Amino acid sequence: MSGGSGAIAVAFAGRLPLAISVEKAELAGVSASPGATEGAGVEPALLTDAGHAVLKHACAKSTVSLPVLGEMTLTIGIRRVTASSLKVQAGAVTVDKLSIDKARLRVPVSAGEGGLFQLAIDKASGERLVVRPRAFAVGTIITEGVVVDARRGEHDCTFPGSSS
Repeated sequence: MSGGSGAIAVAFAGRLPLAISVEKAELAGVSASPGATEGAGVEPALLTDAGHAVLKHACAKSTVSLPVLGEMTLTIGIRRVTASSLKVQAGAVTVDKLSIDKARLRVPVSAGEGGLFQLAIDKASGERLVVRPRAFAVGTIITEGVVVDARRGEHDCTFPGSSS
């Protein structure tokens, strides 16, 4: 499947070995704090909310070993994503370059106020971002240029108009 654009609500939670990479990200109204996800057990996570996000060259990729078929990789390459109410519980996040505009750190006075700290950021941008989400939800997502690909073996995302 390839091409097109659309607006939908999206949610994901699970144990798939999923990695989402983004060449460029611009976020507004960001809140980040340490926390935990629950599932087969409680695991540490970075809990992040963004009121608005624009992602360029986003790739969701999962490789699994299936009986009979062997190793299969599913990729979803999206040239541009615009999202509102983005919530991510991430097990790992890496960013090659990060810029932050107007950040505030809040440390609770008592244990009843929740969490170790909360970082509020007016605007942030990053390059070459990789997130390993445990769960995520998006209020609204608008995509431009989508390629979905499932095949045997390991492979990377392709984007509309690219030959790779």
